[in-house]
Amino acid sequence: MSEAGYLTCTFKGYDAFSDTFSGGVTRAASAASSLDKLIAVFRKHDYNAVKAAIPIAGTNSELQKTNSAEALAIGNVLDQADCRGGAEYLPAPMNFTAPMTTLPSNAAPDVAEPELQFSINSVQYPQFNPKLSQWYAMTKDAFEVPSTQSKSYIEWLTNRCVIAVRLNLPGTSLMRAKSGLDYLKKRNLINLNVVKRFL
Repeated sequence: MSEAGYLTCTFKGYDAFSDTFSGGVTRAASAASSLDKLIAVFRKHDYNAVKAAIPIAGTNSELQKTNSAEALAIGNVLDQADCRGGAEYLPAPMNFTAPMTTLPSNAAPDVAEPELQFSINSVQYPQFNPKLSQWYAMTKDAFEVPSTQSKSYIEWLTNRCVIAVRLNLPGTSLMRAKSGLDYLKKRNLINLNVVKRFL
């Protein structure tokens, strides 16, 4: 500090963007000095309306207080033994639902998944077209965790659908090291694209 007059300190920050996603392209921009990861969450258009808590798919369906036939069908299919005796809920703003018109259920177990992909200045991340099931694995890698809060894949699709891609080296977030994409002083266009549409 005596020579430079200041001390450089790195910190983690989040830039948030909101857009209506209708199965096409969602755009954002960033000029971060180290872009570590891209994260996208999906919520239904009426998430901010006054409504009751959302039941988590797979918990005891008898205790789910909802008018949604789809939610009840999912609960009946994946009623899990360790959840019996008490249902689980999420507030509507924290309920992240996969961007699909129809989610898997006992009536439609083989619903096709959309293929989503990020791009930064027209460079694709990742370099292939992953389905949502592949995004689940990549999201765990992006956050460097072995598992998520979801007890089943249908719970992830219905209540906790978050996708993320890592752009930095493993373990650097704990060391406060900058190893992500360097876009300082540049305006970079970030897109979330639907490559194959089954929404």
